[in-house]
Amino acid sequence: MALRLALVSPSQVRSGPVGASRGSIPPLGLAYLAANVDRGRYDVRVFDPGATGQSETELLGELRSWGPALVGFSTYTPTAGVVARLGAALRAAMPGIKLVAGGPHPSALPGQALEADPSLDAVVVGEGEWTFSELVDAYLAGGDNQDPALVPGAWTRRDGRSVMGPIRPATRSLDDLCQPAWDLFDLDRYSGFFHFTDRPRRATAISFSRGCAERCLFCQRILGDVCRVRTISSVVAEVRRNIECFGSKEFAVLDYSMLGKRDHAFEFCEALIRSGLGRRAEWSFQCRVDHADPEIFRIARRAGCRSVSMGAESGDEMVLKRTGKGTRPEQAVQAVRWAREAGLLTDVGYIIGLPWDTHQTIGATIAQAVRVNSNMAFFSRLTPSPGTAVASMAQKGIGGLRLLDGGWDLYDRHNGGCAELATVSDQELTRLQLRAYLRFYLRPRHLPAILRVIRFPVMVRFGWTVLASLVTPLLRRLRERLGWGRKVPA
Repeated sequence: MALRLALVSPSQVRSGPVGASRGSIPPLGLAYLAANVDRGRYDVRVFDPGATGQSETELLGELRSWGPALVGFSTYTPTAGVVARLGAALRAAMPGIKLVAGGPHPSALPGQALEADPSLDAVVVGEGEWTFSELVDAYLAGGDNQDPALVPGAWTRRDGRSVMGPIRPATRSLDDLCQPAWDLFDLDRYSGFFHFTDRPRRATAISFSRGCAERCLFCQRILGDVCRVRTISSVVAEVRRNIECFGSKEFAVLDYSMLGKRDHAFEFCEALIRSGLGRRAEWSFQCRVDHADPEIFRIARRAGCRSVSMGAESGDEMVLKRTGKGTRPEQAVQAVRWAREAGLLTDVGYIIGLPWDTHQTIGATIAQAVRVNSNMAFFSRLTPSPGTAVASMAQKGIGGLRLLDGGWDLYDRHNGGCAELATVSDQELTRLQLRAYLRFYLRPRHLPAILRVIRFPVMVRFGWTVLASLVTPLLRRLRERLGWGRKVPA
């Protein structure tokens, strides 16, 4: 009987303003991990409670019932606490189980991740396919297989200490990776990157490249600062496989900026048009506003693209420059105009509480969102995630940033609570975030643009999620300030 291997993508404890879209895209990283282990030797299952709606207790019960020999967790900073709780419970129920964590959080803090979570046997740093596969063999295959401590790219335990393995070079040829194991996912649960609808679209995800050469102070670059690209032939073959083998009706290109290599993007669009694949599945991509190009937008639309996501971040040019973004506010306006003229739907992201932000610059960001006038807009709180420059700045008070006390679950970009500014408190940042959403979405003239993206019943639920997630913390703080609910001493 094959040994059982579970791959888990834990849900965040707190649901944010875009909680309604949680689970809309299957986790590409886990699909790659599953594809690149020895499927002939191991019985692999993927658990994605964000898509299935399972609670933490239900997920734990299913894992215990299935009885895997090893569990791999995809760990982001706000889910580190969830992973620790699940790991402790699994260790208590199955003492011999092996537990491995990978993803952005352990990649940024490998030693600390092991020390903070005694249930973990190892963590994977950076790209995980080869490291995780070798760790699985080292722990489970037996015989003369490699010592886990010698696996490149892994941190393990030895005699109660964290041990760093050899450094693993970045994967040079991304074409050598096995294509994602979508056969392990119930794709009917995924509606797509940009479709806030009730219709299942069997959405999948692809990636052209890994690594990012940009210098934004607020981004984690766990895949390196050199952009490595796949051949277009391999990407198109993967799109065809997703459509023909898995019935995918939509896919998302998850690269930081698909247009970073302009010729590559053109070649991809032309290949979709020639092959007819662009007529069989809609798709979306992300790009920087200074990479926007009207010609590429037009050919992308002809190739079946439906939507583009962009990060404007701020409406203040000084803040954009000092935080390493390096774009200008007018570039966001132009980029959305070009996309709209090409027939693409747009959503644009903004960050509230960037270094050097003030009430005035945040007000400029809100005004910029209205001026840009994309179909959708998302207003995130700055999260000084481990490994980012802003994390170091916040520890030193640079740029007016100040870390707040609290656990890793506060490090989610929709709710805030982990950092504030010297001149703008956490509570004020939450109010400004709510103001941004209300000012952007409560415009009668903007309603038709929203309804092009989401159906009305879904829009109502989405709006309620936004309001509830932002208003609830304010009401909680008001209740604490007024002393409501406190027990009166006898």
